[in-house]
Amino acid sequence: FPSHDITHTKIRQENEALATKDRKLILIDRSLADSLFYLTFYVDIKDLNTAQKEEYAKLVRHITELASKCGKRYDIIFMMQPLPIKVKDIMRPADLVTTQVIEHHLIETLNIGLFTGISKITRVDVRQEEDQILQTCEEALYELK
Repeated sequence: FPSHDITHTKIRQENEALATKDRKLILIDRSLADSLFYLTFYVDIKDLNTAQKEEYAKLVRHITELASKCGKRYDIIFMMQPLPIKVKDIMRPADLVTTQVIEHHLIETLNIGLFTGISKITRVDVRQEEDQILQTCEEALYELK
């Protein structure tokens, strides 16, 4: 299944970035909670063959074990509020706004549940995100000094 390779690559790249001993700010656009959400929400398990189901189960277990072992993998999680979508086009699902809200709430819940050791979840209004993100990053950089 396609998300298998994407998820493994994301975890490997994130581990490499976090393995550096330098005190620096690392921004990652998706947490492990996003990976777990997309695997469990969009992969239709009944369509997988036996080998794929075994690989799927290993990957879900790997993500949850990695999250539970990492404690403070992320210091800050920015929860970007969904963008208001006013443009209709044939490529977007008719229920996109509803789906967006469901995804956002479930990913936020997973972030809270998986990463109880984080120091901060910041809810960000996309219309003001630059100022909010910069301010939070500046605070984090100040704490690194």
